[in-house]
Amino acid sequence: MRVPLDFSHVPEEHKDIDKMLHNWSLWVVPSSASLSCPMFRHYRSNHRQWHLPEYRETCDVLEAMKVEKMVCSLKPLLREAVVWFYVFPAPPYKAARAMFITERELHKNLQEARESLTNIRKTWL
Repeated sequence: MRVPLDFSHVPEEHKDIDKMLHNWSLWVVPSSASLSCPMFRHYRSNHRQWHLPEYRETCDVLEAMKVEKMVCSLKPLLREAVVWFYVFPAPPYKAARAMFITERELHKNLQEARESLTNIRKTWL
């Protein structure tokens, strides 16, 4: 019998790096302005007169830049696992298929990437 994998479980020793990666994902995720046609990039609608503005979470930009450098220093498969989980979430089977690995390997790569980032953080700071 196969035991289901819990991708959302973060071990206690990886909590700090998980928090940093969530902050990094807020900084990395492309905005809707970058996805729009250049002609409408700076367009501002008048919706504010009917609706209260919605506030997004802010991120620590300096910390996000440090995490970006740490993520870039990872091995390619580990880096892809981190980017999949934090930036472009999709069902695990689709991500595993896109990386040509199994879901178990994807789960192992994600845990290994967090461990590597924790070690890199200790040496860089």
